Amino acid sequence: MPQSKDKDAAENKIRTLPKMPPPTPPTQKPAGSARPGARPYSPSGPDTGGNSAKFSGSAVTKQDELRLLVNSRHPIITVETPEEERIDALLMSIATELDVPVYTWTITTGLARMKGAPMYNTDTPEQALTNIDLIHGDGIFILKDFARYCDNDKICRRLRDLTEKFRGERRSIVITAASLQLPPDLLGDSIPFQIGLPTPEELLPAVRTAVVELSNANHIPLELNGDGMRQLAVNLMGLPQEEALRSLRLSILSRRKIDESLLDAVLDAKRSALRGDGLLESIRRDKSFTDVSGLTRLRDWINKRKSVRQESGRPRRSR
Repeated sequence: MPQSKDKDAAENKIRTLPKMPPPTPPTQKPAGSARPGARPYSPSGPDTGGNSAKFSGSAVTKQDELRLLVNSRHPIITVETPEEERIDALLMSIATELDVPVYTWTITTGLARMKGAPMYNTDTPEQALTNIDLIHGDGIFILKDFARYCDNDKICRRLRDLTEKFRGERRSIVITAASLQLPPDLLGDSIPFQIGLPTPEELLPAVRTAVVELSNANHIPLELNGDGMRQLAVNLMGLPQEEALRSLRLSILSRRKIDESLLDAVLDAKRSALRGDGLLESIRRDKSFTDVSGLTRLRDWINKRKSVRQESGRPRRSR
């Protein structure tokens, strides 16, 4: 049977074929051996020296947004808000982080370094801008209620001259007011910043401080834990910070208690504050969406019909 012999020889040849060596994995370059000039990859984005907004893993805060505007070298930043202390604290925190000095100006005190003595002869807007021009290096200059003086042609021109010099440095003029409007000549050099209402996270430190101070000063027992403090901040959300703290103080002093019942008391105080504006009416919510008329019967009907269905999800056929 020559054919069977040839077949057996072929099978033996296949069995005796030498094994191929396993493929060698590609060699990986050790850390630090990247090509010259290549920027190392970072999971949180490119390295910017620690001054960029922290976008990875957390929500962007107002401090992140304002820091980005300062680092982007916007010469004029406008902030329309009645909360001067809040924007001052925000800018001071950013300046401390960036190691940048902060100067403030008002028509009554003149130009001064934050928490420092005012400079001589800087109370007028034109003199303030002249002295800002003489200050070298990085800086943040907070000019309060300054927009009303920008209608003056000379002051407007002086401010525009400053913005040309500020483009190459990390120097920003922050104009704040409860209501402001810049002339058209300055709109191209300015950018608005919306500070908005404080979040519960922003309110929480001030709420804690106010509660502890009132407890100590008025000998009111503090019976609220950390979770209660956080809920207080949540209940006060929707009000400016100072108005929220006034509502909190009113609720504590009128009741002489700092316990869980304070949570409902601040909600009532917030409703009163909103009614005072005459624009919004707050309705106390004692019911949930599940209490809407008809939904209870609908749920009962669905539960009764569950038995009609088989495990596969197909309805039973009636015989």
